[in-house]
Amino acid sequence: MSAGCAGMAWKMPGRGCFCACQEMPMRPGRHGKILFVGIDVGTTALKAAAFDGMTGSLAAQAQACLRVVCGQGGAREYPKGALTQAMEFALCRLRTALGARWLNVEGLGIAAQGGSGTVADRKTGAEKMGMMLWNDSRSMVHLGQISSLRPPGFWQDKLMTAWVPWGLGRILWLRKNRPELFDPDRYVYAGAGELVFFHLTGTWRQDAGNAVQAGCYNARSRALDGEIFGLAGAPLSFVAGLREGHQTAALTHESARKYGLRPGIPVAGPYMDHEAGYMSSAGACDSPLQVSLGTAWVGNYRMPAGAKWSSPSQLVLPSPVKTGWLVVQPLRTGNVSWDWALDMFAGGRGRNGFAAAERIFSERLLPPPGVFILPWLTSPNRFAQGEQGGGLAVGLNPQTTAGDLLRAVAAGMCCEMARVFQAVRDAGVVDAVVLCGGASKGRCFRTMLSALFHPLPVLQPNDPDLSGVRGSLHVFGIPACPCRKLTRPSAAMVRCLRSYAAGYMRLFESLFSDDKDLAGIRIGRMPGRRNAS
Repeated sequence: MSAGCAGMAWKMPGRGCFCACQEMPMRPGRHGKILFVGIDVGTTALKAAAFDGMTGSLAAQAQACLRVVCGQGGAREYPKGALTQAMEFALCRLRTALGARWLNVEGLGIAAQGGSGTVADRKTGAEKMGMMLWNDSRSMVHLGQISSLRPPGFWQDKLMTAWVPWGLGRILWLRKNRPELFDPDRYVYAGAGELVFFHLTGTWRQDAGNAVQAGCYNARSRALDGEIFGLAGAPLSFVAGLREGHQTAALTHESARKYGLRPGIPVAGPYMDHEAGYMSSAGACDSPLQVSLGTAWVGNYRMPAGAKWSSPSQLVLPSPVKTGWLVVQPLRTGNVSWDWALDMFAGGRGRNGFAAAERIFSERLLPPPGVFILPWLTSPNRFAQGEQGGGLAVGLNPQTTAGDLLRAVAAGMCCEMARVFQAVRDAGVVDAVVLCGGASKGRCFRTMLSALFHPLPVLQPNDPDLSGVRGSLHVFGIPACPCRKLTRPSAAMVRCLRSYAAGYMRLFESLFSDDKDLAGIRIGRMPGRRNAS
């Protein structure tokens, strides 16, 4: 039970005790087995799904699209109210799909993207501005100002990483453009998960994954940090307190009436989406590298207490399972790069485009030798200061086809994954790779990653798009989704992919070997091991 929960414990039949903010006896619904509903707020869609409380099997799922409004200066945001409307739509669809079984819902879980932010009324939750998304780049112009206030070692000491949180730049942007909103007595700066959680429970609470990106969290001490947040001129009273452990809060009477649920059932979270995704895979093996192949490609793994390691771009959180640290390691590529490649080289992202891509990869998996693409399309341009777009293409000639370029983008994305996580694989930190997210359905990605991470087994859950949804229900004892082990790659395939990846690494080293911001993960001391690499 969370040490910070003042409520009582309740027990599910056949399971252990869980933390709740008041006593919540678990009773079977009127029409069969107990169900739990998870909600995952992604960048472009909000997903909701119901799972059987004893077996973990999927009962029903629903989805609502989230409209992202793009504007000048890199603006990317949801309009005011769009997030809660999407949740209402998805839960209505889910209720319709379940019919009478909706009465069996005995708990909810919330997971959401980290790093997004809006300003909302503390009492009502009404948004006073749009929800600025994690990839909204309007605040980037202020990051240099923040960075100059402290020496480089400050960030490593406080955050266990080298980067300055975008959230601090965002606070400066808000102070300049919306100064009337800086009233902590009336308003709260909240992320997507916090907003959804408040509308269900009436409680403001944030997770460590959101807090570290907002710039108000000390990863090393595992607590909110006023010194960091104060660099942007904001007090800690402007943000919500931290979730403690797997703490829950009770569903309010108002939300219960709105959604046709029993008032007082526990709501877990909010969790960062990658935190929840890792929990959904934690039962698949002992120490997974859970890979989310979504809008951004991200790998999540656990480091034991006492370990020494570093990365210039990681997020470090308390591990939600066992002990130690959860490391959330984003890549500089993702499905934004893949969507661009499909549009440019396969005729689009629709059914015809996917069919064209399948034909291209059925002919040949890799591009011709020497043809490489570094797929950093959303990164800063390292050759033109102030410009966006870090992607590079090398080795093109008059015979290079659109199909070759599509293959090079896919191969570059997989090689980038292998480059960043090479030390994690080689040091034995993980014992399997679990592929989740939309791109994990692509046969080309599964084949390449299986070969590049060989001899580690590569697994895929039966519901790879619902890892965050399922993981948000971890406190209720929902089992991990059953996984299938991908076909072991042939020796010839492993040699072929590793040869291509070696060329990719030579290209990377020739251009960026001195750029510390692009370095992969480095492993130092591992508890219980004589040597680590």
